[in-house]
Amino acid sequence: MLNDVARRTRLYTFVMGLSVGLVFGPLAATIARPLDVGTGSVIAFPVAAIVVVVLASNVMFASLYLDTFRFWEQVVIGSQEIVTGTVSTVSVPGRVLTHRISRGRPHFSVLGGRQAGEGLVLPVTVVGDGPPRRVALLAPVLPALQHRGAPLVVALHPERPEVGVLDDRVTSADLAAAAHDPRWADRLPTNGSTAGGWGKLVACGLAGALVAGVPLFALLT
Repeated sequence: MLNDVARRTRLYTFVMGLSVGLVFGPLAATIARPLDVGTGSVIAFPVAAIVVVVLASNVMFASLYLDTFRFWEQVVIGSQEIVTGTVSTVSVPGRVLTHRISRGRPHFSVLGGRQAGEGLVLPVTVVGDGPPRRVALLAPVLPALQHRGAPLVVALHPERPEVGVLDDRVTSADLAAAAHDPRWADRLPTNGSTAGGWGKLVACGLAGALVAGVPLFALLT
């Protein structure tokens, strides 16, 4: 979810493009022949609008609810395995990407273990264990973690590549070393790279619009 969502994102973009084509195909046909609007055009436009709503709702539900819920469920399981010592971990430098308050899930740290109550949802970038990648943390509410680029040390799960736990065993010197690690000069993942490239997403959206819109336009004119 954090590192390679290209295939899913392109599919969703194509589907949304289909939705746009379903609306603008009949609309373009109506504009092209304003004095000869057939029953097909009149019916197609509201039907297409309904289809758009249904498709968009399904995509948003699958993307924002089901996938997100399942992902964070796995983060909780993986974090529990780390703090209980079920798996062996390696700690690496990290930087906070963004944060938000979480009230419905536990939070974790290596020393503190699992704690209930308010915590932070932290997507972070880590370096040092293979190529730079993004990892999800459920961390305690600490002021030092609540700004973009904040340095931290992350204990990584060996089998769940997008799960980590805040390593609070570190000293201020360790944090300084993490902040200035030379591997931060490497190419880091971005929102665009994890989604497979903005240009390709635009192409997928246009392809979907053309696949749905052109046949409808031809049929109704």
